[in-house]
Amino acid sequence: LEVRVQQLNAALKLHKEEPTSDGILLIAKLYCNIGNSYADLEQFSEAAQYYNQNLEIVQEALGPKHIEVAGTLNNLGILGFKEGKLKEALTLYRKALEIRKRVLGVGHLEVADSQSNIAHVLQDQGKAEEALHHFQESLRVQRLSFGQEPNAAVATTLNNISLLLRSQGLHSEALRYAEEALQHRVQVYGTEHLEVASSHSNIGSILEHQGKHEEALSRYEASLRMSRKFLGNEHPESLEVMKSKMVVYLELGKQPDTIARARELIEEDLVTTRQIYGSNHPYVAMLLRNVGTNLLQNGDPGAAYRFFGEDLQITKRVFGKENPSALTQITDDMSSSWLKCLRGIAKDPTPP
Repeated sequence: LEVRVQQLNAALKLHKEEPTSDGILLIAKLYCNIGNSYADLEQFSEAAQYYNQNLEIVQEALGPKHIEVAGTLNNLGILGFKEGKLKEALTLYRKALEIRKRVLGVGHLEVADSQSNIAHVLQDQGKAEEALHHFQESLRVQRLSFGQEPNAAVATTLNNISLLLRSQGLHSEALRYAEEALQHRVQVYGTEHLEVASSHSNIGSILEHQGKHEEALSRYEASLRMSRKFLGNEHPESLEVMKSKMVVYLELGKQPDTIARARELIEEDLVTTRQIYGSNHPYVAMLLRNVGTNLLQNGDPGAAYRFFGEDLQITKRVFGKENPSALTQITDDMSSSWLKCLRGIAKDPTPP
């Protein structure tokens, strides 16, 4: 990308020195392309400088309400959004939307894009109801354009609506949109794709909040398998899904009628995780801790003590003294187990 910026700047210099009849708009286009390259490099201040140069030329040459102006306003809005300048981004997006509606009509896909952009800003501002309105307007236009055909853009908007509804605790509605998004993605990408993995993870989260823990685990497993396949075992997205599974195990372990099932699932996961990551991985330690917690809740503190002890040994090897809070939590759990043993709730454990 840096080479690309150099090439575009060389072309820009040449056209400035040797202008042609259509040179001014070509120069504007070069400013825009250089801005795009800087944006891809996440050098946002540089990108903004070139976009503003483009905007100045296009407004003067074509007028302030030209469709090219809308494109540059949208680009500047994207920069503002990425930099967290939400008020500025919203103003720019709304100006772009106004031009696009007037020039292209309310049913154009660029109008749908503007509606989604505005929705994202409003969502980040905590204005969920307004954000939902704009997402639904975007979806309406997309459905008019694509009909019943499976489409990646439609899937993205459906997923965005689902995430927004989920954040508002509207889980039944969120699930409906999430399932439809998954259907589109499977038809567009096939059953094995990162977008499909993302949908499974979203559905898993919704099911988890509905108390459907085993269904949630099934979705998380599907998401995790694909994340590992395409991104690797240690990728943040893979690890994030693993953490989501852990939360479900903990929830299952809190219920008297599912404690045994929770332990069964954790121990199955423990075998697989050791095969994938080895015995000294932090996630192995977390699973051991969950087994220990489950056993403690199930009235077997002696066995719990041994699992906490193995957890402690792994945590010491992995983190050393760099994570004292984790070590303190484990030793507290071990102390709890030991005290219960001394009270005669279980046989004295043999320290690991």
